Amino acid sequence: MPKNEELSEFMRAKILGLYESNKSIRDISKQLKIPKSTIQDTISHYKNSGSVKTGRPRILNGSDQKELKKIVKENNCSSINMIQKKYVETSNVEVSSSTIRRNLHELKIFSRKTAPDRKAVRKSIEMVSTKKKLECYSMGKSHME
Repeated sequence: MPKNEELSEFMRAKILGLYESNKSIRDISKQLKIPKSTIQDTISHYKNSGSVKTGRPRILNGSDQKELKKIVKENNCSSINMIQKKYVETSNVEVSSSTIRRNLHELKIFSRKTAPDRKAVRKSIEMVSTKKKLECYSMGKSHME
């Protein structure tokens, strides 16, 4: 096996299966053509963690994602930062907004942009229309003269 190539989950499971069937580390190494140190590391990782998977554990598990989905449904028009603050308040787990975004994407929820404030939009429309009316009035007055 080439140096620095990561073992697949299947190979790790195969190593553990052979080990649990009372094969020695040396025999497993010869049979699978994998260094003894790799076999030993895989077995010790399994004994310590109880899992054949490697890598960094996820911050949010399945139940945490359900809670996040519930928060998003309740606050449908909130920004990512608002959702993140609400999640931290309810779960007491400190997570970044990028973690929230990544988990929302895994849940197939996209585009968390804040909806504009309706009162502000209405007021700006009224201001524009008032300006436009004044412009039209002054234009009409100039044409009359």
